[in-house]
This record gives sequence, structure tokens and C-alpha cells, in this order.
Amino acid sequence: MFLMIGVNDGQNALYYEKLVYFTHLGKAVNVTVFVTFTQLLLFFIPTFKWNKRYYVQLPNGEVFELNAEVGRAVERGRDVDITEKDCFQSGRADYYANGGFGGSIKDFFFGDSQNNASDVHYCPHCGYPIVDDFDYCPKCGKPLK
Repeated sequence: MFLMIGVNDGQNALYYEKLVYFTHLGKAVNVTVFVTFTQLLLFFIPTFKWNKRYYVQLPNGEVFELNAEVGRAVERGRDVDITEKDCFQSGRADYYANGGFGGSIKDFFFGDSQNNASDVHYCPHCGYPIVDDFDYCPKCGKPLK
């Protein structure tokens, strides 16, 4: 009998569309919420995840760790309001802000595309990262031109 198992790290972007006010920015901004985890693979199928940590990325590239309880609520699709108090700086957040998962934050959303960092901008309507040649925002669907 042949059994294939493995363990690896992963990350997923979570759906969140509300504005979050940050004092140091002086305004409310759209944030990107993502979760990192370790998972057990059985025959290349993820069967169990643990060590989940939740993060919030601001449009300016800053990354904050998110309170785990609030992160789980976002992951489950609950109607939750993230506040500045739910976000905190941590060594892990700095690690991910500086490409600690194997690439830049832009690579996390766009993969290892051939787009340069200068080609990436943010939607004026929702703050989602976009590439110059996009006609519509992939998150909010509003026209960009």
C-alpha cells in the first residue's frame, strides 16, 4: 500500500468589504484580510489546518496581525466590524509585510506575474490592488477608466 501525506504552509485571502479607520492614516480605508496556516495533505488534498493567524493589509502595504476571534468571524463570513483595536503590530506581521511567505504582498495577490511593482495601483473605489491594464476592479467591479 502506498500512502502520500505531507505538511505545508499556506495562505488565503478572505472576503471583507468594510472600511476600517486607522488613526495614523487619519482616514478609513479598505483593507485586505488574509489568513496563514499549516495544513496536512493526504493524497494532495488538504485535510486539516492548524496554527491559523489572521492579518490585515492596508493599501499602503502595512500589515497588522488581527485578533484571532475577529479573524475567525471574518473567515466564517459573519458581519463583523474590524476596528483599529483589533489590529496590532507583531513580529509575524512584519515578517509577512516584508515578503516572509516567499514573495511580496503584491505577489501574494498576483502570483509571480511579470508585472513590475510600479504597475500595481489601488482601486479608487475600494482600495484593492490592481494592475494598470485592468478596466474593472476585480473586487468591487467598478470601472477604473
